[in-house]
Amino acid sequence: MAINNKLKKLRIDSGMSQRDLAYKAGISLSTAHNAEQENNHIRLKTAYKISDVFKLDVKEIWEWK
Repeated sequence: MAINNKLKKLRIDSGMSQRDLAYKAGISLSTAHNAEQENNHIRLKTAYKISDVFKLDVKEIWEWK
């Protein structure tokens, strides 16, 4: 199953660095970096923390195809 990951674009469009995202989501910098990678899987809890930062549903950031 392929995943369309929109996180990096959302972060850049919001003017945030990966460090900013990590701080706001309460995750490590390496986790924020890994969440942006197309071939990387993240924990559901982490996905929800990140989606809360953008006030979006998880499905709006990571779209399963």
